[in-house]
Amino acid sequence: MIKIAIFGDSITAGWNGQVATNILKRELEMALKNQYKLEAEVILFGVPGDDTNDAVKRLSAVKMANADYNVVFFGANDASAHHEVSTADFKANLELIVAELAGQIIMVTPPAVNEQRLDVRDRNNHNVEAYKEITLAVSNQHLLPTIDIYHQMKVYPGTNEFLQKDGLHFTQEGYQLLAFLIAAKVKSLRS
Repeated sequence: MIKIAIFGDSITAGWNGQVATNILKRELEMALKNQYKLEAEVILFGVPGDDTNDAVKRLSAVKMANADYNVVFFGANDASAHHEVSTADFKANLELIVAELAGQIIMVTPPAVNEQRLDVRDRNNHNVEAYKEITLAVSNQHLLPTIDIYHQMKVYPGTNEFLQKDGLHFTQEGYQLLAFLIAAKVKSLRS
């Protein structure tokens, strides 16, 4: 059995608009089993509202999980103006996370947002793209496998079906997409 830790914010936590759920854990374990016949234990380290400044403070808990694969999925809150995480701080925080985690690290870019639906108007895809590019740069620098969820969401014609009415958090279809992409990446790394 493989162990996968997913380290992130409210999207990782499975936020449904009211509470955190285990939807990402459930969808990923099911995708790995059904598509690749892999048994996995998925541990979610998602905290609603967290950005990478918060993440570095709880990095030790993720390290203690001693996972085979550590999926790092931040940027949605970092790219928000009210979090005040500069692009330089975001990069430094990702560098620290990458340096501290053991096992295979898989980076995930921040997701696209639906600007027309957003409850909070300080988020936009222009800002998200800047944080996406930093995630890709850190990944490339460290030769880490990466999932560009932003790109995957933008090229799909029905992007809005992946996002809840708040324009930020994932629907079941969004979690299924993310789980499929993580499962495929894990499988490719095991081949």
